[in-house]
Amino acid sequence: MATVRRATPADWRGYRALRLRSLELAPDAFGSTLEAELAQPDEWWAARLAGSHTLLAEVSGAAVGIGTGIRDRHEIGSREIVGLWVEPEFRGRGLASELIEHLSTWAQDAAAHAVALWVSDGNDAARRLYERSGFVATGEREVVRGTLMEERMRRPLDPVTPHETPGWRSAGIVFDGEAIDLDGVNPWQHSWNDTGEIVWMRHPSYPTQLHDMPEYMITVDGREVTFAAGELSNTVWGFFLKV
Repeated sequence: MATVRRATPADWRGYRALRLRSLELAPDAFGSTLEAELAQPDEWWAARLAGSHTLLAEVSGAAVGIGTGIRDRHEIGSREIVGLWVEPEFRGRGLASELIEHLSTWAQDAAAHAVALWVSDGNDAARRLYERSGFVATGEREVVRGTLMEERMRRPLDPVTPHETPGWRSAGIVFDGEAIDLDGVNPWQHSWNDTGEIVWMRHPSYPTQLHDMPEYMITVDGREVTFAAGELSNTVWGFFLKV
C-alpha cells in the first residue's frame, strides 16, 4: 500500500535519486537536465526540499514517486504542479493521480481557485493522465528547450473561503526596504528562500482585511528564521513570525 507525505530536508537522498532518474528516463518531460542537476552538491538538494512543498509517494517505506506544488507563475491565485514522476514499475497503481489529488488539496487549502501543470508535446501518456484528473488544455504554449514545446493544462478548484492561519503573530509593518527585526535578523539584508507555503494573515491595523502571504526562510549564521511577508498596500509590507 502506498502512502503520500511531504518531504523534509532529511529525505534529500531518496528525492535526489528519483529526480535524477526522472531526468535520465524522460529528459523531454522537464525543463531542467540531468547534467545540470548531477552537478549540484548535497546541500542544494536538502535546501530544495526545505524551500518547496514536495511530496513523496512511498511503497514499503521506499520513495517511488515525487511531485511539487508551487505558486502559479502564470496566473495569480492559482497553484502549479511541477516535477511529477513515478517509477515505471510502479505505474498503473494510481500513484500519480494520488500525488495530483494531494497537491490539489494543498492548493485548495491555500484558497487557490485553480491548479495547473505543463505537458510536453509528444508526452501523450501524461496528457491522458492529466485529462482523466480533470485538467483541460489552455492553448498556452512555451519552449522547453530547443524546438521542444509544452502546453499548459488547468483544473479549476471549488471555491474555499480563506481563514486566518493559526500559530502566527505580527512582527510589524514597514515601508519597502525599511529595517525590521525578525528574531534578530533584518530580512532586507539577506536572500529569502520561498518555502512554497502560503499563510493567511489579517492586517494588524485593519482586522477585516485578510491577505495571503508566501512563507519564507532565511539562513543566518547556521540558524533558520521562518517568516511570512507581503505587501499590504503599495510599498507597505507586513511581516509575520511563528508564535
